[in-house]
Amino acid sequence: MTGGTAQLRSVVERVSDACDVIVEEMEVRRLGRRSLVRVVIDCENGVDVDLSARVARELRNAIESTPELANLDFVLEVSSRGIDRPLTEPRHWRRNTGRLVELVLADGALTGRIAAVDDSGVEVDTEDGGGRRISFEDVVRAVVVVEFSGPPAKGGG
Repeated sequence: MTGGTAQLRSVVERVSDACDVIVEEMEVRRLGRRSLVRVVIDCENGVDVDLSARVARELRNAIESTPELANLDFVLEVSSRGIDRPLTEPRHWRRNTGRLVELVLADGALTGRIAAVDDSGVEVDTEDGGGRRISFEDVVRAVVVVEFSGPPAKGGG
């Protein structure tokens, strides 16, 4: 599949642009005689099942109708980022406003709730009741903490 990977990447980019999604990750690997094509997508408002299905359908049609890829025997997986993926882009942070996050920073670790986000950083309400402004440049790693009860309601409670 090595010769077709560039062509496949081009098809994936064209379809993602048409569907107004961002390709977070694309992986192609051998799966016996077939190739596994795994595409992880995201968008500003999040990815739901309908959007994933639409992208998968459009992508399958585009691959099958591209002459250079017509003979590709493949399994296609299209999925969203998932909650366990690190927050690496401002859009990831914005979509998770109000959620609890664990951060590893250049100067230590911190757990807090995302209060506000802009293109250069985030305001985090810390567990001690204070707030802290953090530049994205200072974040080594950040992940959402899964809360089974969900984030607290706005306005207290």
